[in-house]
Amino acid sequence: MPGGLKSNQIEDGEVKTPDIASGAVTEVKITYADKTKALFVPWWAFSPITSTFTKPDRVSWNTNLWAYGFEAADDEYIAGAFMVPEDAKAASSILIDAIWSPSTTPSSEDVVWRIVHSYGAEGEAFSGWSTSGAVVAGAGTTQYKQIATLLATITGRSARDVVNVRIDRVGVSGSDTYPADALFHGLRVRYTSDRRGS
Repeated sequence: MPGGLKSNQIEDGEVKTPDIASGAVTEVKITYADKTKALFVPWWAFSPITSTFTKPDRVSWNTNLWAYGFEAADDEYIAGAFMVPEDAKAASSILIDAIWSPSTTPSSEDVVWRIVHSYGAEGEAFSGWSTSGAVVAGAGTTQYKQIATLLATITGRSARDVVNVRIDRVGVSGSDTYPADALFHGLRVRYTSDRRGS
């Protein structure tokens, strides 16, 4: 078939190529290079935990923008969930980053974050809670600076897995030295895709 490929000759991951001499159609497998993609889960997708934990306040910052304000010298929690995207590579790792900012001009103090997570594939039971441990993150010296702090790496996840998370600022830790609210903007979920696309 001269004139190039038609739409019905192209499938995700495969191209059907005609043999002009014999009229036969063969399939050539295309392997797409792995690429890292990101999913953003905004702060308002998370709920404060009020039954047994202290909750952060919703605070206004930088002229009517909003975020959760995690206080210093306290231990405040939020919880939420996300689904691993459809284009995620099977049985690969996902990295979970907190996206946050200092609410005042810091003097190179630190904020301590912690995450626990549970996950389950479609049709399977959810795992028990797993703690990744506390992470000490530098607040820098700039008010409202966007900071990304890696909280956890979860291995062996695939598309449509649901991941539950519980996040807290461990303000009562002696390593948490920043004396003002840490503004939580959301989570960035980094994952590997082996599908075509930008």
